[in-house]
Amino acid sequence: MKKLGPLILICLMSLALPLGAAPLKVGVCLQPPLTIRGENGQPPQGFFTDILEAIAAQNGWSLSYTVDSRANLMNKLAQQEIDLLVPSAFPMNGADILDHTAGLVSSYGALYVPANTLAPAFQDLAGKTIALARDDVYSQRFQEFLKSIGIRCQFIVMPSYEEVFAAIEAGQVDAGLADHLFGDQHRKQYNLAASPTAIAPTEFHFAVYHERNWAIRQTLDREILSLKLHPDSIYYTALSRWTGYHKPLSGIAFSGFIVLGILGAVGLLILLILPINRFVKKQTDKLGGANRQLLKTVEDHLRNEAAAENLKIWYQTLLNNTPDCILIHGVDPKGMAGKFLEVNTTTCTRFGYTRQELLSLTPQNIEVTPDNAASPRYSKLLSKWKNARLPDATDHDKKAEALIVELSYRTKNGSYFPAEVLIRILEYNGQPVIFYDLHDITNRQKAKQELLEKEQRFADFFARAPFGVALFDPSQKLTEVNHAALAMYGFSERSQFAEARVFNIGELEPELVATLMKGGTVRFESVIDFDEIRKEKRYASARTGKCFFDILITNLGLDSNFNPKGFMLQMQDISERRRAEDALRQNEKVLRQAQKMEAIGTLAGGIAHDFNNILTPIIGYTEMAMMTAPPGDPIQTSLDEVLKASHRAKDLVKQILTFSRQTEHEVKPIRLIPLVKEVIQLLRGAILPTIELHTHVQTERDIIKADPTQMHQVIMNLCTNATHAMKEKGGILEIGIRQVVVDSHTHGQLARLRYGAYVEITVRDSGHGMDRSVLDRIFEPFFTTKRSGEGTGMGLAVVHGIIASLHGAITVESEVGKGTTFHVVLPLMEQAADLGDAKAVSIPRGSERILYVDDESGIVNMVSQMLTSLGYKMETTTKPAEGITLFKEDPSRFDLIITDQIMPGITGIELIHEIHVIRPDIPALLCTGFSKTVTDADLVKEGVREVIMKPIILLHLAEAIRRTLERPSTPDTPTV
Repeated sequence: MKKLGPLILICLMSLALPLGAAPLKVGVCLQPPLTIRGENGQPPQGFFTDILEAIAAQNGWSLSYTVDSRANLMNKLAQQEIDLLVPSAFPMNGADILDHTAGLVSSYGALYVPANTLAPAFQDLAGKTIALARDDVYSQRFQEFLKSIGIRCQFIVMPSYEEVFAAIEAGQVDAGLADHLFGDQHRKQYNLAASPTAIAPTEFHFAVYHERNWAIRQTLDREILSLKLHPDSIYYTALSRWTGYHKPLSGIAFSGFIVLGILGAVGLLILLILPINRFVKKQTDKLGGANRQLLKTVEDHLRNEAAAENLKIWYQTLLNNTPDCILIHGVDPKGMAGKFLEVNTTTCTRFGYTRQELLSLTPQNIEVTPDNAASPRYSKLLSKWKNARLPDATDHDKKAEALIVELSYRTKNGSYFPAEVLIRILEYNGQPVIFYDLHDITNRQKAKQELLEKEQRFADFFARAPFGVALFDPSQKLTEVNHAALAMYGFSERSQFAEARVFNIGELEPELVATLMKGGTVRFESVIDFDEIRKEKRYASARTGKCFFDILITNLGLDSNFNPKGFMLQMQDISERRRAEDALRQNEKVLRQAQKMEAIGTLAGGIAHDFNNILTPIIGYTEMAMMTAPPGDPIQTSLDEVLKASHRAKDLVKQILTFSRQTEHEVKPIRLIPLVKEVIQLLRGAILPTIELHTHVQTERDIIKADPTQMHQVIMNLCTNATHAMKEKGGILEIGIRQVVVDSHTHGQLARLRYGAYVEITVRDSGHGMDRSVLDRIFEPFFTTKRSGEGTGMGLAVVHGIIASLHGAITVESEVGKGTTFHVVLPLMEQAADLGDAKAVSIPRGSERILYVDDESGIVNMVSQMLTSLGYKMETTTKPAEGITLFKEDPSRFDLIITDQIMPGITGIELIHEIHVIRPDIPALLCTGFSKTVTDADLVKEGVREVIMKPIILLHLAEAIRRTLERPSTPDTPTV
């Protein structure tokens, strides 16, 4: 039943074959009598087509035939132009791309000569002319065989076996090659005889292209097996029809006629001699039985003789067509090797000797390392063979054994080759002989050496690769890991890598697992915090901090059940690259922010310039009005308020210029309480009605040394952040000022400050507060909790920098839901400066002639009135070119040049340069809203004595004029 299982399975599978849907395309190569061309356009005929037609009828197939050469049909089979090749010979060139069915018939080629000549041996063919049939399966192997044994013949290719036989009969060729099945049927017709030597034994099959039409091949196998099991099937009928097998022998028919003749004679005698009827009948029966026995004996003898001859031909063919070298030598009574008794053709070719030369040699003559004379390598096999012949030998003793060794051999020309040798003990005429089967392993050893070198190169690459590589079996168990991988994970031993279970399919994303299990490759980035791993005690590693790895996992192929054969993990440490990329992104962010700040600064500078031009006449006319108003007039109070507001506006412009980096910070003693009150005054109009503003001043000492603009920025930033934290639900904003002392009892962040008196500004809100993660980063540049568009995160970083530059400290306290408190601590000045109201200062006057140039007509009129009231003689213009013309008319009449810096067409410094070309010694004073539009070097070079910052203040301008006029003619650095 076990043997029937596969057959039943094949039968069941063949039932589902969709062969009836389209004709089965059959390619037929002619091989008489197995396949022959049909007459008058009919399909091809022969042994194979009879069987195929029967199988097709049984399975409901329709057939279409294509008759062509074997080579063309092989190409069509590969291009799927045909489905089945009939017949396919094996062995045959190209048979490795075919899948064959079970064999149907075996045959071989035979050499045919005229009947009146002796059958030639192979050596007799030298120089002969031999006819071959085109596309004959035996021709190529026959020619290669003759070439291998050094026999040169002339070959003539003819269209068919019939023409080959006709050429032999006509004496056009010496011999011809044909299938012996064809020759057995037709040699008498052409009066030919066959050589007894079998040439290229071949088995014929149906064939399909490799791994195609599997169902067709299985069905054919099943049907062929079934046909062979039934003696009356089409298989045997067709075999008899086309090859002549299974016909009664001619000797049997002849004996029948003899029996009939004898019986006829006996019958006649019976008629003539009735008295001896019984005797004759009895003798006739005996004679008939003896005759039948004689005929059977003759038939058995002829059959045995034919079988022996075929067996001899078969073994000779096998011996001479095997690719291995076969050598047989005898042994003397002492078991030592004698001369060779038999060698095959392959041995002669490989060693370069003739057969007769080899038969005169012994193994010692051709082996590079011959046997030790005292103990041949086959001595144990010989002892076992002798023991097996003893009467008490066991079954184990009688079991034939073999020895396999690797030896080196020397050819006739002195070259060497290695061989794998199988040694057996055979028996010949009751005596042991030694059988050698030499398989040349030159290519194997070369391939083995190349494999070893490749393995070594791979091992070197694996060990020295700059990236990590680890190999895992199908169960994800580590099999190999290189040094780079160990170093990446901070391991020193392979066992540590295995325990860490770096590769676990269960930890991958589902889509990555699906790709990997199908045989693909996945790539992803892994982040490992080795400090956290050390805390969790997952595994020990020498690495610290957070590391980034680029991981590539490759499936090493699938087995027959579509399960992975293993996995290869490749990893690269990209921590430095990731940090560099993060730094680059941060730098790009800083650059973008700097570009924004630069653009805003440029805009702010332009606004400040225009605003200064607006403030200049306001301040100037207000000052002049205050000078002309009678003392005690109420208008003085109003003008004073206007002047104070203008000065606040001037300070605001100064802040804008500071923001745009166009002025330098001015560190000087300032009163902190008025500054805070000013900020509060500005906030009252900006905060929401839901926010209450409370102020607590608990000290009278508030003089610090700082830039007022920067301190304004610090307090405004802290208050703005506080109001932002309360914008949704409202709350209370408290600003407090008190005095603190830092001494040996001070703790916390203030303990690092110098001992002494400090003033503390406290800004407290009741907003949403901050958690610890935010507090830890609150002073980092660009860190912000605001939404995009609400802030840049630079404010508190700038505040921290300003406070640190003033040798102070800033601290923060916050709790989620309970608000935030900032403490700014700054050192008080040791000696309080007198910052009360300035005493009245007399404004210096003069009588010199001044040329004043400015493109703003309002400023020109205001300055002209101011300086005229002080006694100066004024000539003014709003056009720089006109000012140069006025100067050229009489350069000596002017004592001072005052010009604005930024004007259309020409700058103030350029105008001064043009005037100094005319008169180098004339003093010059420059007015500008920017302190750094020109460098100090440019000012000195062009002879500028003073620089007046807009908006212009009468006192400042008058004092600058007197300093400029009274300064020596060779200036140093100009006064700003």
